Order: sequence, then C-alpha cells, then structure tokens
Amino acid sequence: MGGVGDVLALLVLVLLTLQTAVAEQSFGGGYRGAAFAVAIVFGVRILATLLFGAVLLGPLTSLTSQDGPLDRRWTMVGADGVRVALLIVAPLWIDWTPGNALPVLLVTAFVTGVAERFWTVSRESAAPALLPAPPRRARPSGRCPTTWTRCAG
Repeated sequence: MGGVGDVLALLVLVLLTLQTAVAEQSFGGGYRGAAFAVAIVFGVRILATLLFGAVLLGPLTSLTSQDGPLDRRWTMVGADGVRVALLIVAPLWIDWTPGNALPVLLVTAFVTGVAERFWTVSRESAAPALLPAPPRRARPSGRCPTTWTRCAG
C-alpha cells in the first residue's frame, strides 16, 4: 500500500471509529467521547507499532531474514492482502455488528498496524539481499592492521 495508503487507512479507521463512538454515545458522548475515541485509535496503532516495531523486532526480523522460515516477498504480499481485506470490511462492521462495532474497529486498527510492521520489516530486510556483497580489500603488506602505519620492528 505504501506510505500514503497507510496514512489514508489510518484516517479511514479514525473516521469510522469516530462515527461509531458518536452513534453509540461511547465514552460519555459529546466532544469528550469523540476526542477519546480518536485518541484510542491512535493509541491502539501506536501500541501495535511499539509492540511489533520495538519489543518483538528481533523475532520478527529473524522470521523474515535470509535464513528465516518466511519468504519476504510473500510476507509483503500477505501483509498487504490482510490490510486491504480489513480495510474493505471495516465500514461493514458498523452494519454487521452494531453493538460491538467499536471494539471490532479497534482490533482492526491494531491488526492493520501489525501487518504494516510486518511489511516494513520485510521491506527493510529485503534491501541488503538485493545488493552485491562488498569487495574484500587486501591489506597492504608491511603495515600494522590496527593503525595502518609502518610497523616498528
């Protein structure tokens, strides 16, 4: 989806959550409830980013590494597919589950954040595999390897 798509997806989830919170009078209703609903969507997205971007970054990177069990290309395709499917279904949650639409939209925001982190980690780990290995430099003879000056003695 890319950077612009991620921002637009977050905007759509914020608007859908705001609509649901105002319609259900969640979080006390009024301006306070609307502001709290918007803050919760951003908080859930930040939680997904912190959890899978900082805390679980090591295991996530090892899954998508060169020798890892997940293929980076298919992981990126799968993450994009999950995000697209969730964003297509997100407006329908309001009609399908009117009583539970707000929690389902928050879970949707969390899962799209996790899928975005998977996509980003896969993209970042794919770049070094595309570049050739750097050429090995031969050490000049008669020089100390630590200071690269003439060795005494």
